Amino acid sequence: MEKWTKPGHFKEPHILEGKSLREFVFGVEDGLISMVGIVTGVVGAAVSSFFIILAGIISMFAGALSMAVGTYLSIKSENDYYRREIEKERWEIRKFPEMEKAELREFLIKRGYKSKRLERELNAIWADKELVLKYMLEEELGIPQNNFKNPVNGAAVMLTSYLLGSIIPLTPYLLFTPNTALGISLTFTVISLFTFGAYRAVYTGKSWIASGFEMMALGMIV
Repeated sequence: MEKWTKPGHFKEPHILEGKSLREFVFGVEDGLISMVGIVTGVVGAAVSSFFIILAGIISMFAGALSMAVGTYLSIKSENDYYRREIEKERWEIRKFPEMEKAELREFLIKRGYKSKRLERELNAIWADKELVLKYMLEEELGIPQNNFKNPVNGAAVMLTSYLLGSIIPLTPYLLFTPNTALGISLTFTVISLFTFGAYRAVYTGKSWIASGFEMMALGMIV
């Protein structure tokens, strides 16, 4: 599908809603699996519910904060890299216009533009250097010019989703004896993996059943 609707007019590529879907899915899955592993291990040590819950709470907040900080630094580093590449490409367009124009011509030829239509489109795009920059970034480098993630939002989503995932396997230990809670906790974890996996289908367009089973199966393997 072409991004160019008519000479000089750039059509933004479709961007899925839910920019933080990756952080949400990762946080929930990691919270679920990490917590069920910790509480199951502590139950095996034959300690009281108090120590199981205490270990779970400490692990939950430590893991959530660690994941949130990691997400913030990861997104910020990625954005800094993108901005550097954008400035580098802008400099190349300014300093080496003929070379960049030749590259743009090649991209248009690959898209099927020929003869007069090619020259018309090339000249129309070249007249707007920001349009040239946007095209070169996406076609040559695969970098979105104005689609940066917010590192604070990403960290907040990771923190919240990790806590959400962690509290599900831990909750039964607040209500039942350790031996009874163990089976309930494992059941809740499996159901939650399927549910959150199915929820991904809202954004990915995949079958909710396939998406649910995929996350459930991978989570159980881990």
